[in-house]
Amino acid sequence: MSYVVRWVDPDGVERSESFAKRGRYDQPGTAEYYKHQLETRMARGMYVDPDLAKVLLKVEVDKWIRRARTETTRYQRQNFANNLGDLASMAIGAIRPSDIRDWLDHLRLGRPWCQGRALGENSVALQFQFLFTVLNIAAEDGVIVANPCRKVERPSRPDAEKSPAELLTVEQIRSLIRHSNRQTGCMMLLTAQTGLRPSEVAGLRVCDVDFLRRKIFVVQQANHFRGKAPTARLKTPRSKRTVPLPAEAHRELSAFLATVERGRSDLLFYTKAGRPWSADGMGQRFREIAAKAGAPRGFTWHDLRHFYASALIAKGASVKTVQARLGHASANVTLQVYTHLWPDHDSHTISAIDDIFHPNRDNPRGVPENSEVDFDDRREEDGSATAI
Repeated sequence: MSYVVRWVDPDGVERSESFAKRGRYDQPGTAEYYKHQLETRMARGMYVDPDLAKVLLKVEVDKWIRRARTETTRYQRQNFANNLGDLASMAIGAIRPSDIRDWLDHLRLGRPWCQGRALGENSVALQFQFLFTVLNIAAEDGVIVANPCRKVERPSRPDAEKSPAELLTVEQIRSLIRHSNRQTGCMMLLTAQTGLRPSEVAGLRVCDVDFLRRKIFVVQQANHFRGKAPTARLKTPRSKRTVPLPAEAHRELSAFLATVERGRSDLLFYTKAGRPWSADGMGQRFREIAAKAGAPRGFTWHDLRHFYASALIAKGASVKTVQARLGHASANVTLQVYTHLWPDHDSHTISAIDDIFHPNRDNPRGVPENSEVDFDDRREEDGSATAI
């Protein structure tokens, strides 16, 4: 014997669903429970087509992968698809918060589908964000009623917020450059004084630098994939931007180009083998140099970009300015990483009162919005790349 729940959907089509048990309104998997849930959703205008909710999660993820704008994004999304585990074969409407928590535990403690290897907390947070995005799209499209990820505690990202103690110092950057060859030192200096992503530095061409007006036009990045074109589209539309080129970086870049043969359409930097740099290759080179320089463990090339952002903030730059310089997709991204570096309200209150009571004292002002990150002109005597 079976129990049938019948209803008419918003399009006027008669639908039905069969159950083995009648049950009660608070017993999942029974006819009465389904009827109660259905009536509640329809009354709230939250009806979803049951057939759509039966679509497997991996089908929706495949659609999401096909919408990727760049090779790098496609690669990241495909990697996410490979880490879905049991969620991949679940109906998207059947996924519950508890299923997501179990999945997160597998990612952290050991993935059965990957020889028991676990992921680091940053990678776990990224995988969760991808799942959140896919399920959010499904909710917006009416495939599911609500995103179950919203009821799961979001994994933290240890590297998402850099404390002042975790930032590179000027002295450490000087040391890194001293232990580099001229080209790598120039690349590091350029990153620290312009805030470009490693892949953006690797994708710079000679024609992307306006030496007269001291500007850099960020229009492409290095391709992550071998066998493909050496450059690719930027991470997001906001990544396309114009960045001021400080005097020291301008001077060192000019001096470097005077020692090599480059056409206007050539990349600025190539490896010793004559190949374009990749972000991975730059990361490996950074680790080698950091070891020689005795830098604390854990720093990466990306920390040069963090240094640039922190320098702007320390000099009074606004959220909007830092967002524009870094090419973040939104101010929320900027705030998520750097909000703790801006002076708090107490600091502003104290400063305001001090200014009123002591109007004639020396009071450092914030730099203008179009300011640059520049350092002193001290040079090394050994002829290596100029230290910052």
